[in-house]
Amino acid sequence: MNKSFAEKIIYFIAFAEGAAVMGIELAGVKIISPFFGTTLYVWAAVLSVTLGGLAIGYFLGGSVASRFSGNKSTPLVLIIGAVLTALMPYTALAIMPATADFGIRMGSLISSILFLMPPLICMGMISPIIIQLGLQEFNKAGRTAGRVYAVSTTGGILMTLLMGFYLLPEWGIKQSIWLVAGILASSSLIYYSLMKKYITMVIVLIISGGLLGTATLFQELDKSELPFKILYQSEGMLGQVAVIDYLDENRSELRALLINGIPQNLMIKKYMPFSKWTYIHRLATLCSNKPENSKALLIGLAGGNLAMELKGMGFKVDAVELDGRMPYIAEEYFAFTPENINIIIDDGRHYINRTNTIYDIVIIDVLNV
Repeated sequence: MNKSFAEKIIYFIAFAEGAAVMGIELAGVKIISPFFGTTLYVWAAVLSVTLGGLAIGYFLGGSVASRFSGNKSTPLVLIIGAVLTALMPYTALAIMPATADFGIRMGSLISSILFLMPPLICMGMISPIIIQLGLQEFNKAGRTAGRVYAVSTTGGILMTLLMGFYLLPEWGIKQSIWLVAGILASSSLIYYSLMKKYITMVIVLIISGGLLGTATLFQELDKSELPFKILYQSEGMLGQVAVIDYLDENRSELRALLINGIPQNLMIKKYMPFSKWTYIHRLATLCSNKPENSKALLIGLAGGNLAMELKGMGFKVDAVELDGRMPYIAEEYFAFTPENINIIIDDGRHYINRTNTIYDIVIIDVLNV
């Protein structure tokens, strides 16, 4: 491998490592959120574990770089990191229910350490290994280290924007994590191919595919034992959204909308679209002193219970919803009919600040999770 080509490969791996760190961190927050929310406690736990994992990785990577050839250790660490990253959604589901009783602070911290730190340790190991590899090739310590960290940080910036603006809202957690794992695995396989380690490449692919297949199988088996039926589940803007059916203590069939594991709507199926929660009806009662055709602004659509009651009372309803999935979910699963309701996909605060419409009633029905 000539020096110019070797330098490009090293910087490509640095870019992939930096991108993976931020992808793992952001996806980790979304994985934790159904159990512990997205409060400051959760972010503090994830950030501290991210830094801790990288610190351990830097230390271990320095030891590995001084003892073993970078041409052997670099692709090996990359593929281990790829497998650990791809398994995150599955290992987290096994870990977090066991830590749910520890409280938000300790539960989120322990969970992060157990499922988030291992792939981050691998990412931390990459930088000192490839810097050492670069020194062997170029013999320019300052330039090599500076460029590796600059390229790595650039990869992190771009992945942060990509994950936050597109991947997590549009693809969801699992597919986004698999993309990150795929970048790492591809980097490893490219490196093995350049070293002409074709048999190793095949072995790595077989082992990785086997691990992912086993994890997926176990997850499907676990779902079959749940005490409720999942009708809909996806990842997006607000995190994990699920619609479930289950029986209450009186054997009544209930349907619930969950955002990050927190109930947002609850109905007795045979009475849909009327909510089982009394606060919805109390809010509608408070609005009943307004004349027909009054304008109502509803921040937060969710399953559409309140919007339907306001429409039935003769209000002209504008409903602002942050997550574009909600109108579909409300109509498909909660007997919501959108006719004569103006649905606006926007952040409630942004809409209030920019609208010139005068409303007779403004109801903010959202939960910060």
